[in-house]
Amino acid sequence: MALAQSSPVSVIEERMDFVRSIARQVCGERGAWRFEDDLVSEGGLQLVRIAGSNPGYLPFCRKRLKGAMLDWLEKYGRVHEDLTEERPAEVLLPDEQVQQHERTKRLRTAVIELPDVERQVIERIYRDGWTQARVADELGLNQYQVSRIRQRALRTMRPSVIQAAA
Repeated sequence: MALAQSSPVSVIEERMDFVRSIARQVCGERGAWRFEDDLVSEGGLQLVRIAGSNPGYLPFCRKRLKGAMLDWLEKYGRVHEDLTEERPAEVLLPDEQVQQHERTKRLRTAVIELPDVERQVIERIYRDGWTQARVADELGLNQYQVSRIRQRALRTMRPSVIQAAA
């Protein structure tokens, strides 16, 4: 199918499986499976930007989409890191154990101090592993509202998390 004859919307819809495959690849490489929905969203956003600025580039955009997803993980992944992946037990030195305990304590405190809806969204997504769509259904919200609430909560928690990492 020639890109010149297709509408931008149909081209983007046709390419979303492509975006999902890149997101799965990034998740597999980085062990970030809980972020798959977020990475697909970021890839879709980049796809819209690419289609708007240079539709002829769409067949060759894998590198740009993967880069955008990796940038997203770099920007937001640190905030999520302690909330998400369960890791195999590591042998930690006593000082490291104390530091890890302090980080976990600060992170839990930051989550508890969030307003109720923000706390519920963060807990469902990162503790329980729910998708944004499932959280939206549970709380009677739209998925985009859950996304915005999550972003707001992470921005609120960021100073505590950064302090915990220091």
